[in-house]
Amino acid sequence: MTLLVDQGNSRWKITTRTGLASGQVITGDNADLDGFRHAAMELLDGREPALMSSVAADTVQDTCAGLLEAITERPTRRIQSTDTLPGVVAGYRDNSLLGVDRLLAMVAVRAVCRDGFCVVDAGT
Repeated sequence: MTLLVDQGNSRWKITTRTGLASGQVITGDNADLDGFRHAAMELLDGREPALMSSVAADTVQDTCAGLLEAITERPTRRIQSTDTLPGVVAGYRDNSLLGVDRLLAMVAVRAVCRDGFCVVDAGT
């Protein structure tokens, strides 16, 4: 099962597609690397790659991606706000200014809605 990782400025969340549907999400503080490793190992089923979105500092992202790669034995796919994703076009002149959480919210909405929509997101 593919691990889905969302890493904010201060906290991480890990789940899988089935876990997301059933509400099984494990969270922790970015400084808690043992908890991060334990959560990933608990949810991992096989050696599927992890998908990671992050707005954390580069050093935190690199450390967590390295842990995921050691656990899964596969490269971690880091989703960036500048990536082209199915069915969405951001209205930003410079997509690097778009938070990846907002981009992924647009992908999720587009999967269930073909009408126009607006994503409103309030982080920490």
